[in-house]
Amino acid sequence: MVKKEIIPIDTLLLNKACEIILKNYGLDFSGDKSKDLISALINSSKESGSKNHEHFTKLLIDNNLSEDELDILLKYLTVGETYFFRDEKLFSALQSKTAKDFFQKKSYINIWSAGCASGEEPYSIAILIDKLYGNNSDTKFNIFASDINKHSIEKAKKGLYRDWSFRSTPQWVTADYFSERKNGFYEISDSIKNKVEFALLNLSKIEEIKNNSVRYDVIICRNVLIYFSKPVAKNLLDTFYQKLNNEGIYITTASESINVNKNLFSKFIEGNNSIFIKKKFPLETSNKIAPPSIKSKKTESPVKKNISVKLESKKTVIKEELNLSQLYKKALTEYGKNNFADSLILFDNVEREINNGKANLEDAAELYFYLVINNIKLGNHAKALKLNETYLVKYNLDYRLHYLHGILLQEEGEFNKAEEALNKSIYLNNKFPLSFFKLANLQLSAGKNSYKRNFEKSVKLLLDLQNDEIIKYSDGITAGNLIKQITLHLD
Repeated sequence: MVKKEIIPIDTLLLNKACEIILKNYGLDFSGDKSKDLISALINSSKESGSKNHEHFTKLLIDNNLSEDELDILLKYLTVGETYFFRDEKLFSALQSKTAKDFFQKKSYINIWSAGCASGEEPYSIAILIDKLYGNNSDTKFNIFASDINKHSIEKAKKGLYRDWSFRSTPQWVTADYFSERKNGFYEISDSIKNKVEFALLNLSKIEEIKNNSVRYDVIICRNVLIYFSKPVAKNLLDTFYQKLNNEGIYITTASESINVNKNLFSKFIEGNNSIFIKKKFPLETSNKIAPPSIKSKKTESPVKKNISVKLESKKTVIKEELNLSQLYKKALTEYGKNNFADSLILFDNVEREINNGKANLEDAAELYFYLVINNIKLGNHAKALKLNETYLVKYNLDYRLHYLHGILLQEEGEFNKAEEALNKSIYLNNKFPLSFFKLANLQLSAGKNSYKRNFEKSVKLLLDLQNDEIIKYSDGITAGNLIKQITLHLD
């Protein structure tokens, strides 16, 4: 007779704990992974001094764990197995001619190590860059490294490691970049430590990541997606795509590469299944979306008072009789719900009616702002840029269109032109905090010290708003939340 395994935590409590962790952190411990969750809860309760693991689990479910107790739990939930220069094939590929050509054609390389654990990976990247380029390159590098685990981030910032972190590391790494300290520790050199900025970041908070306008040339996310639920992992990959500059590099693992959308990425180096390059322009998101245009050559059905609109997307089929004002409000509502395919069809219908001389809007430039940003949301960056530049011919004094122009030019890697566009937006409206915020992020990405001044100007404008007041044209960001984002860069 086979002895049945006894689960040391009540099944109902375990399921609720699993739901809480999935909701708050995107981490999936369902099915067979529940054993790992049980182990984490037991170990966390012991380390935190809780009465027992069930008591600790109840505190988690009731949202009564202290910050320190949560940090302990996250430490056990995301056990990072890492060491310096862990993946020999990866670091060999980064030394290839293809990689060197990529780095040397840019004046500034912005790198994000997402899920950096205790820092061995981003420090390895920094060491490799220093060894390959040193002070002999015109290219400047910036490395941002994030993790959800406070304990890991604190360790990374200290830069102190034991022999175990060098178990398969070339000898020159410790000889050239580390100093031996007491109690068997090795400390990384200040020159490398100063090249990496560490921060706490919950990767499941997709909207917060999207709302930060910093773009990257390289994103590294290895052995991280395996922890997430499939929907969170997919959303995160889509976000990585959006956060990469055109022809930016995404580095994952061979096993996780099956999640990469081959319509959006291609292999960076043939034969390597873990490094991908963002295609310059993605495929159209949906062939059902009618492309918006300034002037339609097609003759629309005569419309006197009402406009007949049929929405067709994967989720909805809607037919309504609306006047232009109602149609525009409906488009704004769908956009606010993140139903971007539907909202684009509606905005396009509004534009078509205006172009046909059937009706007009009081603020037509705002419509064009939404047509551009709607295409950005759907990943149609090429179309968005083309539309934006076309609309600017007629509405060259609209600060919103220059604001979007700056964002799109940054996506193209045209940093000087992007900075010029954002400065134009500020010149036309110096009370719009997002222009200062985007400009500051751009300057931060380019290594310019002036970013602080523009962050401070943005904060000054935001302080005129209520803490929970949503910033206009921000897609739902409150003044308080944006101030929090900015202060991370000013501390």
